[in-house]
Amino acid sequence: MMKSSNHHLNQLNNDNFHNNSRLMKMIHENDDDMISLHSTYNPLSPRAIFINGCLKNNIPPITIALVRRNLTSTINLAHMGIGDKIAVILSRCLSSLPYLEKLNLSDNHLKDKGLTHLIHSVAKHPDLEELDISSNKVGMKASKALAEYLGNSKCKLKTLKVRSANIDDNGCVNMCKVLQKNKYLTELDLSKNNIGKEENLNAVKPSFLTGGESLAILLSNKNCPLQKLTLHWNMIRLNGANKLCESIDQNTRLVYIDLSYNAIGSAGAEIIGKCLMKNKTLTDLNIGKIVMMIIIMMMVMFFYDSFIHSLC
Repeated sequence: MMKSSNHHLNQLNNDNFHNNSRLMKMIHENDDDMISLHSTYNPLSPRAIFINGCLKNNIPPITIALVRRNLTSTINLAHMGIGDKIAVILSRCLSSLPYLEKLNLSDNHLKDKGLTHLIHSVAKHPDLEELDISSNKVGMKASKALAEYLGNSKCKLKTLKVRSANIDDNGCVNMCKVLQKNKYLTELDLSKNNIGKEENLNAVKPSFLTGGESLAILLSNKNCPLQKLTLHWNMIRLNGANKLCESIDQNTRLVYIDLSYNAIGSAGAEIIGKCLMKNKTLTDLNIGKIVMMIIIMMMVMFFYDSFIHSLC
Protein backbone atom coordinates (compact mmCIF):
# COMPACT_ATOMS: atom_id res chain seq x y z
CA MET A 1 0.00 0.00 0.00
CA MET A 2 2.78 2.45 0.97
CA LYS A 3 4.72 1.65 -2.21
CA SER A 4 1.60 2.24 -4.32
CA SER A 5 0.90 5.58 -2.60
CA ASN A 6 4.45 6.78 -3.22
CA HIS A 7 4.14 5.80 -6.89
CA HIS A 8 0.92 7.82 -7.30
CA LEU A 9 2.44 10.77 -5.47
CA ASN A 10 5.52 10.78 -7.71
CA GLN A 11 3.31 10.48 -10.79
CA LEU A 12 1.19 13.41 -9.60
CA ASN A 13 4.29 15.58 -9.04
CA ASN A 14 5.61 14.72 -12.50
CA ASP A 15 2.24 15.54 -14.09
CA ASN A 16 2.12 18.88 -12.27
CA PHE A 17 5.64 19.71 -13.41
CA HIS A 18 4.86 18.93 -17.05
CA ASN A 19 1.58 20.83 -16.85
CA ASN A 20 3.43 23.87 -15.46
CA SER A 21 5.94 23.63 -18.31
CA ARG A 22 3.15 23.46 -20.87
CA LEU A 23 1.36 26.35 -19.20
CA MET A 24 4.41 28.61 -19.37
CA LYS A 25 5.01 27.65 -23.00
CA MET A 26 1.43 28.44 -23.96
CA ILE A 27 1.57 31.80 -22.22
CA HIS A 28 4.76 32.88 -23.95
CA GLU A 29 3.47 31.72 -27.34
CA ASN A 30 0.26 33.75 -26.78
CA ASP A 31 -1.86 30.69 -27.48
CA ASP A 32 -5.41 31.76 -28.41
CA ASP A 33 -6.86 29.34 -25.89
CA MET A 34 -4.98 31.08 -23.07
CA ILE A 35 -6.01 34.69 -23.80
CA SER A 36 -8.26 34.96 -20.75
CA LEU A 37 -5.55 33.57 -18.45
CA HIS A 38 -2.86 35.67 -20.11
CA SER A 39 -4.83 38.83 -19.34
CA THR A 40 -4.35 38.24 -15.60
CA TYR A 41 -0.81 36.92 -15.83
CA ASN A 42 2.07 39.34 -15.29
CA PRO A 43 5.17 37.88 -16.99
CA LEU A 44 7.39 40.44 -15.26
CA SER A 45 6.29 39.73 -11.69
CA PRO A 46 9.04 38.36 -9.38
CA ARG A 47 7.13 35.11 -8.90
CA ALA A 48 6.62 34.63 -12.64
CA ILE A 49 10.29 35.30 -13.37
CA PHE A 50 11.33 32.77 -10.73
CA ILE A 51 8.92 30.01 -11.85
CA ASN A 52 9.74 30.57 -15.52
CA GLY A 53 13.47 30.38 -14.77
CA CYS A 54 13.04 27.11 -12.90
CA LEU A 55 10.94 25.56 -15.66
CA LYS A 56 13.39 26.61 -18.38
CA ASN A 57 16.17 24.88 -16.46
CA ASN A 58 14.05 21.80 -15.68
CA ILE A 59 14.18 22.53 -11.95
CA PRO A 60 11.03 22.02 -9.83
CA PRO A 61 10.20 25.48 -8.40
CA ILE A 62 10.43 25.95 -4.64
CA THR A 63 7.08 27.71 -4.33
CA ILE A 64 7.67 28.77 -0.75
CA ALA A 65 10.64 30.82 -1.95
CA LEU A 66 8.47 33.72 -3.09
CA VAL A 67 5.16 33.07 -1.33
CA ARG A 68 4.45 35.10 1.80
CA ARG A 69 1.20 33.95 3.38
CA ASN A 70 1.08 36.84 5.83
CA LEU A 71 1.87 40.53 5.52
CA THR A 72 5.54 40.48 6.46
CA SER A 73 8.77 42.12 5.40
CA THR A 74 10.77 38.95 6.08
CA ILE A 75 11.68 36.10 3.73
CA ASN A 76 13.22 33.12 5.51
CA LEU A 77 14.81 30.56 3.18
CA ALA A 78 17.19 29.06 5.75
CA HIS A 79 18.03 25.33 5.59
CA MET A 80 16.24 24.77 2.26
CA GLY A 81 19.21 23.41 0.31
CA ILE A 82 18.70 25.90 -2.51
CA GLY A 83 22.11 25.45 -4.15
CA ASP A 84 23.77 27.64 -6.76
CA LYS A 85 21.45 26.85 -9.70
CA ILE A 86 18.27 28.00 -7.97
CA ALA A 87 20.20 30.87 -6.34
CA VAL A 88 21.07 32.29 -9.77
CA ILE A 89 17.41 32.07 -10.83
CA LEU A 90 16.26 33.59 -7.54
CA SER A 91 18.69 36.49 -7.94
CA ARG A 92 16.93 37.58 -11.15
CA CYS A 93 13.77 38.52 -9.30
CA LEU A 94 14.97 39.24 -5.76
CA SER A 95 15.69 42.94 -6.31
CA SER A 96 12.12 43.58 -7.53
CA LEU A 97 10.39 41.90 -4.59
CA PRO A 98 8.30 44.52 -2.76
CA TYR A 99 8.38 45.20 0.97
CA LEU A 100 11.55 43.23 1.78
CA GLU A 101 13.53 44.23 4.88
CA LYS A 102 14.92 40.91 6.18
CA LEU A 103 16.36 38.06 4.13
CA ASN A 104 17.70 34.79 5.58
CA LEU A 105 19.66 32.60 3.16
CA SER A 106 21.69 30.68 5.75
CA ASP A 107 22.66 27.02 5.33
CA ASN A 108 21.71 26.55 1.67
CA HIS A 109 24.78 24.86 0.14
CA LEU A 110 25.60 28.13 -1.59
CA LYS A 111 29.07 28.71 -3.00
CA ASP A 112 30.81 31.56 -4.80
CA LYS A 113 28.63 31.63 -7.93
CA GLY A 114 25.26 31.55 -6.21
CA LEU A 115 26.23 33.96 -3.44
CA THR A 116 27.76 36.46 -5.87
CA HIS A 117 24.56 36.61 -7.92
CA LEU A 118 22.39 36.93 -4.81
CA ILE A 119 24.53 39.68 -3.27
CA HIS A 120 24.52 41.69 -6.51
CA SER A 121 20.74 41.33 -6.55
CA VAL A 122 20.07 42.39 -2.94
CA ALA A 123 22.44 45.32 -3.44
CA LYS A 124 19.76 46.78 -5.72
CA HIS A 125 17.10 46.48 -3.02
CA PRO A 126 16.74 49.84 -1.27
CA ASP A 127 14.81 48.64 1.79
CA LEU A 128 16.86 45.63 2.95
CA GLU A 129 17.97 46.03 6.58
CA GLU A 130 19.02 42.52 7.60
CA LEU A 131 20.90 39.85 5.63
CA ASP A 132 21.98 36.40 6.83
CA ILE A 133 24.24 34.32 4.54
CA SER A 134 25.72 32.16 7.29
CA SER A 135 26.76 28.53 6.78
CA ASN A 136 27.48 29.03 3.09
CA LYS A 137 30.92 29.17 1.45
CA VAL A 138 31.98 32.75 0.75
CA GLY A 139 34.75 32.66 -1.88
CA MET A 140 36.79 35.45 -3.46
CA LYS A 141 34.07 36.63 -5.86
CA ALA A 142 31.34 36.61 -3.21
CA SER A 143 33.65 38.38 -0.76
CA LYS A 144 34.34 41.09 -3.34
CA ALA A 145 30.63 41.45 -4.12
CA LEU A 146 29.84 41.77 -0.40
CA ALA A 147 32.53 44.42 0.05
CA GLU A 148 31.15 46.40 -2.90
CA TYR A 149 27.66 46.19 -1.45
CA LEU A 150 28.71 47.37 2.02
CA GLY A 151 30.77 50.18 0.49
CA ASN A 152 27.87 51.47 -1.57
CA SER A 153 26.38 54.67 -0.15
CA LYS A 154 22.90 53.33 -0.95
CA CYS A 155 23.39 50.28 1.31
CA LYS A 156 21.03 50.66 4.30
CA LEU A 157 21.86 47.28 5.85
CA LYS A 158 21.73 47.36 9.66
CA THR A 159 22.43 43.69 10.46
CA LEU A 160 24.81 41.35 8.64
CA LYS A 161 25.34 37.73 9.71
CA VAL A 162 28.12 35.73 8.05
CA ARG A 163 28.72 32.92 10.54
CA SER A 164 30.65 29.80 9.53
CA ALA A 165 31.18 31.07 5.99
CA ASN A 166 34.91 30.55 5.35
CA ILE A 167 35.81 34.23 5.99
CA ASP A 168 39.60 34.51 6.41
CA ASP A 169 41.93 37.43 7.19
CA ASN A 170 41.82 38.82 3.65
CA GLY A 171 38.03 38.68 3.52
CA CYS A 172 37.81 40.39 6.91
CA VAL A 173 40.30 43.11 5.88
CA ASN A 174 38.36 43.89 2.69
CA MET A 175 35.10 44.08 4.63
CA CYS A 176 36.54 46.36 7.32
CA LYS A 177 38.02 48.73 4.75
CA VAL A 178 34.65 49.47 3.15
CA LEU A 179 32.90 49.60 6.52
CA GLN A 180 35.05 52.61 7.43
CA LYS A 181 32.59 54.75 5.49
CA ASN A 182 29.42 52.78 6.25
CA LYS A 183 26.90 54.75 8.36
CA TYR A 184 24.17 52.18 8.95
CA LEU A 185 25.53 48.75 9.96
CA THR A 186 25.00 48.34 13.71
CA GLU A 187 25.30 44.55 14.07
CA LEU A 188 27.98 42.29 12.55
CA ASP A 189 28.32 38.56 13.20
CA LEU A 190 31.53 36.94 11.90
CA SER A 191 31.64 34.04 14.35
CA LYS A 192 32.98 30.57 13.50
CA ASN A 193 35.26 31.71 10.68
CA ASN A 194 39.01 31.70 9.99
CA ILE A 195 39.85 35.24 11.08
CA GLY A 196 43.36 35.28 12.54
CA LYS A 197 44.55 32.14 10.76
CA GLU A 198 47.38 34.04 9.06
CA GLU A 199 48.48 35.81 12.25
CA ASN A 200 51.95 34.20 12.10
CA LEU A 201 52.66 36.03 8.82
CA ASN A 202 52.54 39.28 10.77
CA ALA A 203 55.72 38.29 12.63
CA VAL A 204 57.58 37.61 9.36
CA LYS A 205 55.95 40.38 7.35
CA PRO A 206 54.88 43.25 9.67
CA SER A 207 53.13 45.05 6.82
CA PHE A 208 50.66 42.18 6.50
CA LEU A 209 47.32 43.29 7.93
CA THR A 210 45.45 40.60 9.84
CA GLY A 211 41.73 40.33 10.43
CA GLY A 212 42.14 41.22 14.09
CA GLU A 213 44.10 44.37 13.25
CA SER A 214 41.61 45.46 10.59
CA LEU A 215 38.75 45.05 13.07
CA ALA A 216 40.75 47.13 15.58
CA ILE A 217 41.15 49.93 13.01
CA LEU A 218 37.42 49.82 12.30
CA LEU A 219 36.43 50.00 15.97
CA SER A 220 38.91 52.83 16.56
CA ASN A 221 37.11 54.92 13.97
CA LYS A 222 34.94 57.38 15.90
CA ASN A 223 32.31 57.22 13.15
CA CYS A 224 31.99 53.42 13.27
CA PRO A 225 28.26 52.70 13.79
CA LEU A 226 28.72 49.13 15.09
CA GLN A 227 26.95 48.44 18.37
CA LYS A 228 27.09 44.65 18.40
CA LEU A 229 30.08 42.58 17.22
CA THR A 230 30.20 38.77 17.47
CA LEU A 231 33.55 37.07 16.82
CA HIS A 232 33.51 33.86 18.86
CA TRP A 233 35.20 30.70 17.54
CA ASN A 234 37.77 32.39 15.30
CA MET A 235 41.58 32.28 15.48
CA ILE A 236 42.25 35.83 16.69
CA ARG A 237 45.50 35.83 18.69
CA LEU A 238 48.91 37.43 19.30
CA ASN A 239 49.26 41.00 18.02
CA GLY A 240 45.88 40.96 16.31
CA ALA A 241 44.17 40.08 19.58
CA ASN A 242 46.05 42.79 21.48
CA LYS A 243 45.21 45.46 18.90
CA LEU A 244 41.55 44.44 18.91
CA CYS A 245 41.42 44.63 22.70
CA GLU A 246 43.08 48.07 22.66
CA SER A 247 40.43 49.40 20.28
CA ILE A 248 37.76 48.94 22.98
CA ASP A 249 39.34 51.85 24.81
CA GLN A 250 38.74 54.23 21.88
CA ASN A 251 35.31 52.97 20.83
CA THR A 252 32.29 54.94 22.04
CA ARG A 253 29.36 53.08 20.43
CA LEU A 254 29.90 49.37 20.98
CA VAL A 255 27.55 47.92 23.60
CA TYR A 256 28.16 44.20 22.96
CA ILE A 257 31.25 42.25 21.90
CA ASP A 258 31.85 38.49 21.93
CA LEU A 259 35.51 37.41 21.71
CA SER A 260 35.08 34.01 23.35
CA TYR A 261 36.95 30.97 22.02
CA ASN A 262 39.77 33.05 20.58
CA ALA A 263 43.33 33.02 21.91
CA ILE A 264 43.08 36.39 23.66
CA GLY A 265 45.67 35.39 26.28
CA SER A 266 46.73 37.10 29.49
CA ALA A 267 48.18 40.11 27.63
CA GLY A 268 44.87 40.71 25.88
CA ALA A 269 43.00 40.24 29.14
CA GLU A 270 45.16 42.87 30.81
CA ILE A 271 44.52 45.31 27.97
CA ILE A 272 40.76 44.74 28.16
CA GLY A 273 40.85 45.26 31.92
CA LYS A 274 42.49 48.65 31.51
CA CYS A 275 40.09 49.61 28.73
CA LEU A 276 37.07 48.80 30.87
CA MET A 277 38.24 51.42 33.33
CA LYS A 278 37.58 54.11 30.71
CA ASN A 279 34.93 52.66 28.40
CA LYS A 280 31.46 53.93 29.31
CA THR A 281 29.29 52.35 26.61
CA LEU A 282 30.12 48.62 26.64
CA THR A 283 27.48 46.70 28.61
CA ASP A 284 28.03 43.08 27.44
CA LEU A 285 31.45 41.46 27.16
CA ASN A 286 31.98 37.76 26.44
CA ILE A 287 35.60 36.61 26.37
CA GLY A 288 35.47 33.22 28.07
CA LYS A 289 35.67 32.24 31.74
CA ILE A 290 39.47 31.99 32.07
CA VAL A 291 40.18 35.36 30.49
CA MET A 292 37.39 36.93 32.50
CA MET A 293 38.90 35.58 35.73
CA ILE A 294 42.23 37.17 34.80
CA ILE A 295 40.52 40.52 34.21
CA ILE A 296 38.61 40.33 37.49
CA MET A 297 41.77 39.48 39.43
CA MET A 298 43.66 42.31 37.74
CA MET A 299 40.91 44.83 38.48
CA VAL A 300 40.69 43.72 42.11
CA MET A 301 44.47 44.22 42.44
CA PHE A 302 44.20 47.64 40.79
CA PHE A 303 41.49 48.86 43.17
CA TYR A 304 43.36 47.38 46.14
CA ASP A 305 46.55 49.25 45.19
CA SER A 306 44.53 52.45 44.67
CA PHE A 307 42.97 52.03 48.12
CA ILE A 308 46.34 51.45 49.77
CA HIS A 309 47.83 54.54 48.06
CA SER A 310 44.87 56.63 49.21
CA LEU A 311 45.64 55.69 52.81
CA CYS A 312 49.28 56.70 52.53
